[in-house]
Amino acid sequence: MVPAVCCDVRKDLTPLGMVTMAPALIIVHPSVPYRNVADLIAAMKASKEPFQVGTPGVSTVNHLSALLFAQQAGVKLQYIPYKGSGPLNTDLIGGFVKVGFNPIPVSRSAIEGKLIRALAATSLKRAAAYPDLPTVAEAGLPGYDAVLTYGIVAPAGTPRPIVEKLNKVLRDALATDEVKRRLAQEGAEPMPTTPEEHAAVLDREDTKWSAIIKSAGIHE
Repeated sequence: MVPAVCCDVRKDLTPLGMVTMAPALIIVHPSVPYRNVADLIAAMKASKEPFQVGTPGVSTVNHLSALLFAQQAGVKLQYIPYKGSGPLNTDLIGGFVKVGFNPIPVSRSAIEGKLIRALAATSLKRAAAYPDLPTVAEAGLPGYDAVLTYGIVAPAGTPRPIVEKLNKVLRDALATDEVKRRLAQEGAEPMPTTPEEHAAVLDREDTKWSAIIKSAGIHE
């Protein structure tokens, strides 16, 4: 077997700039009585057994979003891992699982067809795809923020002039209508940053999710 190759993002890579961020959605089957996040948290706290929640796999950003939700809400959850977002979406539509954390693209058509219902977005600000949908932070857990982020990096030691040139090219691309349209189709939003802002995002996300993973006892 070939051993996995790991790196320290803070030491081995040079941030060039963020590309995008994409929130997940907390989704329920239409039959459930929860109309908002506060109702959902109350039901979770009232449950005698750990409350069942579906997520697309273990250690995915959606699973980690559910872990963060449980930690901040002070509730116990039983995570039902699916082999991807599609199977979870199918079982949410069928009512086999009542609550799930799933990305926007796979959920959009079922939400529009009223086969499932979105309670909240996991981003700190409202999702551009659903501006009328409250965030988890607005609906009951202040400060809650769990999104999938994408950025571009280069090897450590990349000369500053090259970093600045690549950052400009990236920011120019993110400003185009075509890129904005393609990102919107994926439920994502452009996230242009300086290299320094990208580094701060990497540092913040690494610190936050490392603590959540450790507290949950998840191992690679």
